[in-house]
Amino acid sequence: MTGGDWQVDTGGDGFDSNGAAYVGGGKMVIDGPADARAASLDAESGLEIDGGTFSPRAGGDGRNSVVGPSQTAIKVDTSVKAQATVTIVDSNGKELVKHKPSKDVSSIFFSSSGMAKGKEYKVPRRWKRGSQGESWTIR
Repeated sequence: MTGGDWQVDTGGDGFDSNGAAYVGGGKMVIDGPADARAASLDAESGLEIDGGTFSPRAGGDGRNSVVGPSQTAIKVDTSVKAQATVTIVDSNGKELVKHKPSKDVSSIFFSSSGMAKGKEYKVPRRWKRGSQGESWTIR
């Protein structure tokens, strides 16, 4: 994928490559699958991300995710109900992504050219009463 705006709502594998996959620009958001045996991200020989925004959210597990040298990512294993708002913010509170998945979610993978190693990112858990969220520093 090197450009465009993609919104994928799937019952099976969302972004599936029997070899290597590449994201070099554009924006892709994947909702699904609800089936834990499938994956929103399935790149058998690895995934290189070198630009753009890539954001699969799934009931299944993302497989073989590899990030290119110029871009980083976070993966959060969490439970989110369909239509609950998922937000990822940087350490200054700047919103990087906000989305309401169409299916229940057990993991969130997010990569954007605006992210950097050594910086902290947070997924506020607004869908769980009393939760402050979790934060990660990308190394």
